Amino acid sequence: MNRQKKQGIAFLVLAAVLFVAGLVVLQSANAQAKNPDCRGLAGAEGSQRQVKRTIWCVANKLPHVSAGRAVRIADRETGLGQDELNDVSGTCGIFQHQPHLWSGRYHDFYGSKRWGPGPNRCLHDRVNIIVSLTMVNRGGWGPWE
Repeated sequence: MNRQKKQGIAFLVLAAVLFVAGLVVLQSANAQAKNPDCRGLAGAEGSQRQVKRTIWCVANKLPHVSAGRAVRIADRETGLGQDELNDVSGTCGIFQHQPHLWSGRYHDFYGSKRWGPGPNRCLHDRVNIIVSLTMVNRGGWGPWE
């Protein structure tokens, strides 16, 4: 096979790979555009699967948050929503916020987004996830370490 044919085949293979990669990127962008605020994944009482999907959705929108680490911490804190209210400490939600801090955190990290329920909804899975991961995005995992 001559050099010109080899270069032509290499060009076609590269073009095909780039085309497929472009389709994957477009599909991912389209999926995020359809659900920019991660609604419908986990609400007031999501299943473990819904909670994980919501964590991944929110984390993928925040540049300084690892979705995998967020899932591991939520699993450690509450079993991904199976035990969201601590009867001893009173902490609440997927990421176990202290009740006396919740309202301020809600207003600081969520209130301007207008994505859902009010500040008294620490047990609302999506709200708790958004507040928690926005806190992490701005200041790290300190409260959970």
